Amino acid sequence: MRLEERLDSLKRRVQAAKDRGEVANVFATYQYYHSLIYDGKTVEEIYAQHQPDVRHDWGGVLEGLDELRRYYVDRPRYNGKLICHFLANPVIQIAGDGKTAKGYWIAAGHECTPYPERPKITGPDGDPVGPRLEGPDKYGIYKFCHWVWNKYGVDFIREEGKWRVWHLRTSGMIRTHFSMDWIDFSLQNHIDDRLCALATPLEGVPSKPLNAPPTYPSPNPPQGYTIAEPVAPEPRLPEPYESFDETFSY
Repeated sequence: MRLEERLDSLKRRVQAAKDRGEVANVFATYQYYHSLIYDGKTVEEIYAQHQPDVRHDWGGVLEGLDELRRYYVDRPRYNGKLICHFLANPVIQIAGDGKTAKGYWIAAGHECTPYPERPKITGPDGDPVGPRLEGPDKYGIYKFCHWVWNKYGVDFIREEGKWRVWHLRTSGMIRTHFSMDWIDFSLQNHIDDRLCALATPLEGVPSKPLNAPPTYPSPNPPQGYTIAEPVAPEPRLPEPYESFDETFSY
């Protein structure tokens, strides 16, 4: 190999290593904003701004920047609400052409919200919906406290020199009350879309509804843990690729 070729190969490897770190930082920032419910910053700073098919698939699909804004911007921040999804097990591939990247993470964590009264939410059929609560306790508080583990598959694209989230797929692993293990959760058949419904904000906090409908149903139904089936190998792990037209899309 000629010296020029060796130098060119070395430059590509150094750039790919730099890109890998930047991609990891972008998704870590996504989770940081999510933990603080800074959804507006997520849409404007993390998601791709110039891709018509930018999307988040979490069991329902939000596609297009306007749809992401419709759903996420101006969501309320609750007193006492805690979201913690810490990232682990990263598998990141930078495209050979340096224009896109793919990543896979497991996120282990928990969520909670205290409510001064039982939230009153009804679905389209008029039946009550909302998170599964305990309470009231001795302080008169209703509690939503869950273990929440997810898997993420993410496509990134470089826009104007910055890495952005292009396609994000969230696949559930477990979501169960903090006092119940996931085998009992499966045995009691509590896997229910209503479990993920979010309650109204505390009194005096203006906001739009949190359970706004997605753009369209997901082709990838959530894969929550169940004793009835083996754990699904989804999302797929990214593999080395040269350009995005050679690989799959999350």
